Amino acid sequence: MKITPIILAGGGGARLWPLSTPAYPKPLLRLFGDRSLLQATAHRFRDQSRFTAPVLSVGQAFADDALADLHAEGVAPALTIVEPVGRNTAAAIAAAALSSNPEATLLIAPADHVISDEQAFHAALEAASLAIAHDKIVVFGVTPERPETGFGYAVPSLGESIGAARPLQRFVEKPDGDTAKRLIHDGALWNAGMFFGRTGAFLRAFEDHAAEIVAGVKAATPKATGVVIRLESAFGDVPAAPFDKAVMEKTADAAVAPLDCGWSDVGDWAAVWRASPKDSGGNVLVGDVRIAACNGCYIRGEGAVAAAQGLTNMIVVATADGTLTIPMAEAQAVRSLADAP
Repeated sequence: MKITPIILAGGGGARLWPLSTPAYPKPLLRLFGDRSLLQATAHRFRDQSRFTAPVLSVGQAFADDALADLHAEGVAPALTIVEPVGRNTAAAIAAAALSSNPEATLLIAPADHVISDEQAFHAALEAASLAIAHDKIVVFGVTPERPETGFGYAVPSLGESIGAARPLQRFVEKPDGDTAKRLIHDGALWNAGMFFGRTGAFLRAFEDHAAEIVAGVKAATPKATGVVIRLESAFGDVPAAPFDKAVMEKTADAAVAPLDCGWSDVGDWAAVWRASPKDSGGNVLVGDVRIAACNGCYIRGEGAVAAAQGLTNMIVVATADGTLTIPMAEAQAVRSLADAP
C-alpha cells in the first residue's frame, strides 16, 4: 500500500530568528538553495509509486504562503488542515488521522527537516514496513554524531525486533551533556520526530492514552469539509502536547527504527551551519556579506549587509527586521532572545 505523507508545517519561528518569525516560520525558509524546507519535504515524496498526494497540516497565519510554496513545486495536497492556533504535534497528528482512510499507512513528516540521502530514507521506510504490518507505530531514530543537548533521544529496549524496528523503551527530551553521553553509550538514538504507522494504530493509541485530544479535535472539526478543513476556534481548547509524550511514551505498540540518511532538524543556526557547504575557512556565507579574517562562522545578510572581521565560531544574521550576533556554541539561546520583550 502507498504511504500517505502527513506534512506538519508549524512552529513559532523563534529558533532561527530573526530570519524566521511566527508569520514566516522555518518551513518557509530557503536555507539551502532555491527550495523552501517545505518544498524540499514535499519533493521527497514525489515518487507516485511509493506515496499518495500529501496531507498538509499548517498554521492559519501562514497557510496561504505554505500552499503557494507547494503549488510552485507542482504539489496539490490531497487535504489541507488549517489550525487556528498551534497545539503541538499530538493535536495535529490526531486531526490528520481522523481525516484519513482507516486502512491508510501514514508517515508523519515535519516540514522543517533536512534529508540529504533520499534513497537511504526510502530504504528506511521499507525496512520499517514489517513493524507497520504488526500494527506498531514506529519512530525513526538517528545514530548520534555527538552528545547533542538540543535533541530528544529514543531509547530502544532489548526486546525482540520486528524487522528493522525494536520496541521503544522511553524518550529522553533534551538531556544535559553528561546524560547525553550516557544515553549514547547505552545505544540511544536521536529522535527524528517522524512517525510511521497505519491510521488505525494511531487512532487506537490516541483513544487509549489521549482520548481528550481526539475529543477536542472532533469538536473543532466543521461538519462540512472539503479539500481544505479549517478547524474551528474550539481547537484552542485541545490540550497542547507533543505526540511523543501524549502517546508514544505510554503505548505498548511503539517501536524505534534506525534512520541513516543525512538527517538534520536544522533546529538552530549552528545546525544550519553544519548542514551547509563551507569555504576554506569553515565559513558559511549567504546573501550580502562582507568578511575579513573570519573562521568557522555562519554569516547571512538578508535585506541588510552583514559585515564581520576577526570572528571565530560566531553566528551573524542581519535582516531588515533585526540583527543577531551570538557564539556558535550558544545557538540554542536564540529562542530566548527572540521571545524577549
